Amino acid sequence: MGNESTREPAPKLPNQHSVTTAALLATWRTMRRLFILLIGLTVLLLGVAMVVTPGPAILVIPLGLMILGIEFAWARRWLAKFKSYLPKKKVNAVVDEMPSDALDPLPMTQLASSKADEPTAVPATRG
Repeated sequence: MGNESTREPAPKLPNQHSVTTAALLATWRTMRRLFILLIGLTVLLLGVAMVVTPGPAILVIPLGLMILGIEFAWARRWLAKFKSYLPKKKVNAVVDEMPSDALDPLPMTQLASSKADEPTAVPATRG
């Protein structure tokens, strides 16, 4: 009865420290995943709501998918599909609609020949 205070602590298992660390890491990963899910879904749902209400839905929906894409492969696939609907290069889309000669500067030979075709006024001389 008096020996209880002199009892030795239980021997530690060889991998007890690594088991605790693994449990903490698993908890951390789960909490991180839930946090990303919560924030990403909130932003995504706000973007979907902006489709029918005033707001930049075209920017907020991809933002929500980007946040969700940090942890979830399905969100990365949806974002890739969303990006495929966008034009590749907006500048080229505008340039393709223009006539081809609209962007070419007037060559110097054409400029010189167009001025040569104009009649020049010769001052009348009294004589």
